[in-house]
Amino acid sequence: TVTRIADRTIVDSAHGRLLYTQFTGQNGAAAGNLGGVGYQACELWELNATAGGAERMLFRVKHGHCAGFFWSPDGSILAFDNQRGDHSFIGLYNYQTGGAIQWIHPSYDIDVSPSWSPSGKQLLWTRHRDMIGEDGRDMRCTGRGYCNRIGPAFSLMVVDIGPPTGHDILQPVAEVSAPREVFRDWTNGYPDSAAGYGSRGIHWVDDSELVFGSEKSGFIHAVAAPTSGDV
Repeated sequence: TVTRIADRTIVDSAHGRLLYTQFTGQNGAAAGNLGGVGYQACELWELNATAGGAERMLFRVKHGHCAGFFWSPDGSILAFDNQRGDHSFIGLYNYQTGGAIQWIHPSYDIDVSPSWSPSGKQLLWTRHRDMIGEDGRDMRCTGRGYCNRIGPAFSLMVVDIGPPTGHDILQPVAEVSAPREVFRDWTNGYPDSAAGYGSRGIHWVDDSELVFGSEKSGFIHAVAAPTSGDV
């Protein structure tokens, strides 16, 4: 027997939890330095299927769109990306304690697709580099030769994540290391300057090594990279 419990589109169902997102419309000006998308508040809700569809909001982010949800192996921390138009952040939400979102090394780049290591002690994400630099916010692309290219210019970033502190609900994790760049493609890709190419499916072999597809050489190849940051 199929029982309909709610009119919701589930975005994540790991660890026996049914999660869905909803947006609360424009929360502020319709445009500005973040653009209209930046003012669209995102909420993440949990749906309790065993309680007749009871719902509760886990968190609310004032700006942008939330996606890329990825639970730590023990189900205690949810990583996600918060997309704000011309930039995005990686956030962590502690399911056990609730509290504020912890943003992981935010920048003017576009950080997406978080992924936990098998042990849950490391977190990986893709950082699409700022390729414009016109307003002076971030001119790194000038020295590295990828300003105003169609694509791609990205890095794979890894941080060490400490255990939950348990003492302050506003601090979901005890410690986050400095980010390590484990792979980059700033100038090549295939075909050159074509959007939509670059990294393909990233997989953790173990906590010390990643395997993924890359077209940096001009053809798709499997590439292995250590998580120590030896680019």
